[in-house]
Amino acid sequence: MIVISDTTPIITLLKINQLDLLKELFGKVYIPDRVYKELIQDKRFINEANIIRNVDYILVEVLDEQEVQKVIISTNLDDGESAAICLYEKQAEKSLLLIDEKRGRKVAKLRNINIIGTIGLLALAYKHNIRSKEQIKTIVEEIKIKRKSYTSELLDELLKIIEN
Repeated sequence: MIVISDTTPIITLLKINQLDLLKELFGKVYIPDRVYKELIQDKRFINEANIIRNVDYILVEVLDEQEVQKVIISTNLDDGESAAICLYEKQAEKSLLLIDEKRGRKVAKLRNINIIGTIGLLALAYKHNIRSKEQIKTIVEEIKIKRKSYTSELLDELLKIIEN
């Protein structure tokens, strides 16, 4: 399975010191060159940029600019999300797209793209015994502090999953 990521899941995993989950769950993850540029050039992510440059399990794919522009125009999503969708749609074999933003997820579903978000990754890590119940609870607390864009309902859903 080919796993492709947008920017936000990677940033979130970096902020909560869980980037290695990608390697533990999937071995390697592909990102489009536009996502890579967002990760290393955005001044908000300076600390994360050096980590991304040195991680060997995140592989950068260069996409045709015209193909990405077509997705941007047809979806009205940002560069990173559009490029991630474009890269997903280029794959011949079964793929999984890591994406968190609500609009991006909605567009991906309309395009029959197999998606999972950061919270889903954490549930998967628990299900596969990669992270314990206690570790997931600690991670949820970190997300509440460091990544306020995740709703309490979504985080509560994850906590329910690990309690069952």
